[in-house]
Amino acid sequence: MRFRILLCFLINAISASKIAIFTFEHSNSQAIFNNKLAIALADGGHEVLLVRPVVNSKLTVESLIHAQIKTFTPNNGYDYEIYRPFEDVKIKHMFRNSSIFEGFEMSSTFFDLSMHICNNTLSDQALIKHLKEEKIDLAFHHHMDFCQMALIQHLNISDLPPYPALLNSAGQFVPTSVLPSYVLQTGNEMSFLQRSLNHFVEFLNGHLRLSKQADGQTELARRLLGNHITNLIDFPKTANLVMLSGDPIIEFPIPTTRKVVYIGGLGTRKETKELPKEFENFITDARKILPPNAFRASWIPQDSLLANNKSILLITHAGYNSLMEAVQHGIPTIAIPLFSFGDQARNAHLFKKHGTTRSPQKRVSKNEHLASNTLF
Repeated sequence: MRFRILLCFLINAISASKIAIFTFEHSNSQAIFNNKLAIALADGGHEVLLVRPVVNSKLTVESLIHAQIKTFTPNNGYDYEIYRPFEDVKIKHMFRNSSIFEGFEMSSTFFDLSMHICNNTLSDQALIKHLKEEKIDLAFHHHMDFCQMALIQHLNISDLPPYPALLNSAGQFVPTSVLPSYVLQTGNEMSFLQRSLNHFVEFLNGHLRLSKQADGQTELARRLLGNHITNLIDFPKTANLVMLSGDPIIEFPIPTTRKVVYIGGLGTRKETKELPKEFENFITDARKILPPNAFRASWIPQDSLLANNKSILLITHAGYNSLMEAVQHGIPTIAIPLFSFGDQARNAHLFKKHGTTRSPQKRVSKNEHLASNTLF
């Protein structure tokens, strides 16, 4: 009997892996997704290492406490001033209608930010030595940070990029005639002019922005880690799998290979927690409150609020987690993308296509009848 029990433990240990998740989090939603990914892997019996450089010190997501999860932060100090230029550009464009030029301006400041974080991470020799000793089996990395790819290559780890933006680099054909760019403000049903512009924007995005970032971080990685680092723009092609943070039922349809796996929904919960008392009281007493009847918080238990039977509408910046949670709870949304840099505009068009979202222009969003005019 003891032998059988020991054999069961041995089989479980053999099937488990040591998995690293390299993060680049400048928003709460990214941190939440990485937490969910780490928990899902840990609950599956794997040992998880979260390599979490500080990008934006103002994030409010709590640190993970889990027996199977270790968190590492590069120990080279942090100065909010290196993040401030990116934050300033975001604030500058937050209440303006988005444009292609805004996307490229934000891209430029993001490049400078990523170079600073990359230098801090790759200069932490103690961290790199420790990661080598961990003998990691495979790793997830952020799609817009080539620095993580250099570290994965240096540590000789198999990689699994969990985001869609580098599909082309990973060897997956992406038809620009039916898949809108993250920068272009359109859905997948485009006119000839929009398709031409979409193709041109993706060309610039791939050959200018991504190449510039990859070349810069390749040079930096070779200087800090050694000349064995290959050109990082080609590294995604070596990925065993490309894991997309999306749902194939909702996503714009594109041809995929067996290399592509959808893992959407990790940022949402099927089971919600009981609402904190202050939020429960606010919902219960909402009809009794005279203006200003708004509750201000830096971060809210959104999934639990949407599960409440008194919730009828979500106004969101078009983050993917928010829109997915609203769909799961059957709540309509008004999506107002704040930036063209990233996936917000694309998400708004994606869910608008399925009829769950309306997306007014930011310039008309000050109308006091916004909700009723948009929904009805």
